[in-house]
Amino acid sequence: MTWQKLIKSKLFLFLLLITLGTFSYFFAQELKDRYDIEREIRSLQGQIAKLEQGNTNLTNLIQYLKSPGYQEKELRSKLNLQRPGEHVVVLPQESTSSAIDLAIEGRTSEHEPNWRKWWNYFFSH
Repeated sequence: MTWQKLIKSKLFLFLLLITLGTFSYFFAQELKDRYDIEREIRSLQGQIAKLEQGNTNLTNLIQYLKSPGYQEKELRSKLNLQRPGEHVVVLPQESTSSAIDLAIEGRTSEHEPNWRKWWNYFFSH
């Protein structure tokens, strides 16, 4: 059989199509796998960037917590410490105006019924 007859035969064309289809399938699988790998690499690089940013933030926080200014602030607020020569002044908390009004009137709010409190609220002033 000559090459021309072999090339024109249906069996040869069928085998050629099967071979070409098989190669195309494996080539497409390889392209898909490469795409998936590239996508995974980009995802991991994004995670690396986030973790590095978090690491930088934690490093900055550690430096701040070790700073003398932060330590002094914490000592003053939590342990009530003061520097030599400083005087601590404690101010009383402000009371609400309704408690002051009741104290001026000489009565407490527990003894009044609720309807009277509302009446006084709307019509006394």
